[in-house]
Amino acid sequence: MRSNKREFRKHKCQAEKQCNDNCVIPYLERKITIDEVSEQLRSLKCGKAPGPDYLCNEHLLYGEKAILTYVCKLYDIMLKTEYLPLSFRHGIIITLYKGNNKDKSLPNNYRAVTLTSVLGKLLEKIILCRVQALLEQMGTVIPHPLQFGFVKEHGSIPAIYTLKESIDFYNEHNSPVFAIFLDNEKAFDRILVWQDGLLYKLMNIGIKGKMRELYIVVQNCNGSCSVQNNN
Repeated sequence: MRSNKREFRKHKCQAEKQCNDNCVIPYLERKITIDEVSEQLRSLKCGKAPGPDYLCNEHLLYGEKAILTYVCKLYDIMLKTEYLPLSFRHGIIITLYKGNNKDKSLPNNYRAVTLTSVLGKLLEKIILCRVQALLEQMGTVIPHPLQFGFVKEHGSIPAIYTLKESIDFYNEHNSPVFAIFLDNEKAFDRILVWQDGLLYKLMNIGIKGKMRELYIVVQNCNGSCSVQNNN
């Protein structure tokens, strides 16, 4: 970990000395190592269904260095050419019954789950880890400290505690408390991210060059999916 931090600071200083509108941080675009792949591979769970390429997490876990060496070469080619294989952009949608004696004839009582390539998910984890390390070293807090959803080691309990403490504080000071609660049905399926705004923020924190182009490829290239019904 210390060696990674020293390497990051060295690359960051080099980038700052040569910084211009097109500069990149070499730390983000260096070759992917077996150690990086192995570290993220350990976070994947066994017993999961494969994606469209029929590869399971176990194939990579038990293949060890013999396979991971070629995985690293594959990832390096993708970063170099700024290209993602079609199998990384294809998913298999399966439906899971929500249970609780709900009417099985109603589509809304099923949850859709998309099975994607394990190699694609592994690459995403590696890139995310690099970006998070970059943000930590820069002292940039993303997301906001008070965001509890989709944040590691956060959840509903600290969110409820923060809300309760805020209400108690203002009540003790005889101040009105205003709260807004919003519950969107199928919010994840319908949410539309402002892609240009997100790209702008990524550029501002130094994510440019091949990392930026790879993100654009992901957003602009058409993905595909197929629905699989086991019933």
